[in-house]
Parts: sequence; C-alpha cells; structure tokens
Amino acid sequence: MTPDIEIKRYRAEDALQLLTEPADIAFAKLNEVAGPGFTGMKDGKVLGCGGIRTFGVGSAWAVFSPEAKGTKKDLLRLTRDNFNEIIESLKLWQVFATTKDISPQQANFLEHLGFEKSECYVYRR
Repeated sequence: MTPDIEIKRYRAEDALQLLTEPADIAFAKLNEVAGPGFTGMKDGKVLGCGGIRTFGVGSAWAVFSPEAKGTKKDLLRLTRDNFNEIIESLKLWQVFATTKDISPQQANFLEHLGFEKSECYVYRR
C-alpha cells in the first residue's frame, strides 16, 4: 500500500466531487449500489474512484481527478490490486469497461489493468 494514498469504501459523494454533469448524479449513485467500489484519497482530497458493477459479469468503472496524474503508477497498481480483489471475491469470469470517449491515455490505463480491446475493453480470466 502506498502510504500517502488512502483507500476507502466508495460512496456516491466521492465521485460527485469529480463529476460535473447532471447525469453524473445517477451514475455515481448507481455505482454505490451496483457492486463493490473504492475511493483513493490523498491529503483529504479524492484522487479517483473505481469499482465493478456486478450483473452476472462485471462492468468496471472509474473517475479520476486532474491531481491523479501525478500518481499514475501508484494509482494504476492500487486500481489493479483492488479490481483483482473484487474479481476474485466475486469469482467473476469476465469484466468489461466502456467509455463515451477514450483518449490514448485512458486506453493505455485500461490495457495496463489487463483489459483487451474488443468491442469494449474486456478483462477475462
């Protein structure tokens, strides 16, 4: 565990500190009840949130603050570790991730987590 990044259980209000669109409220609330999630905090500020919605297979989601860019490697490792813990505990055989618009950096992040590009990014065991 990285000493300066605290991991806590996800709450909708964590993501709402990072999201600004009216539709984001429903997104944040859905993620709180749809499966396990986690929030990364540094100095009392939300760096990012992620989790897996579990509807038979997993649907991964995440949001990150601009400040998270300075912690890329730690954030990647912590996200991967927490995703793997969720995947193992729920015995998921597939997890997918979708996004409205994907930048090369977002694609790289998903690929480093173990996702493969298909019609969406898919994490298979």
